[in-house]
Amino acid sequence: MGRMKQEPVKILTPEEEEQVKSLETESDGILDWIFDHPTEDNGKLISRLNWIDKKVLDLKGESALEVNEDFRR
Repeated sequence: MGRMKQEPVKILTPEEEEQVKSLETESDGILDWIFDHPTEDNGKLISRLNWIDKKVLDLKGESALEVNEDFRR
């Protein structure tokens, strides 16, 4: 099995922590709405969720590939 390079954990500033918390709250609200209205066209909301997830990963200094790799273990 190949080795993965371990990057040091990024320390978030208080502003970044607040931004991550705000984005995660928005994401939770969108997910709740989508689950409550599954038959409606939610393309724009799903695009917004993807943007939020990418922004949170960027703020935390992570990449989507690393997250996916973690789920495979």
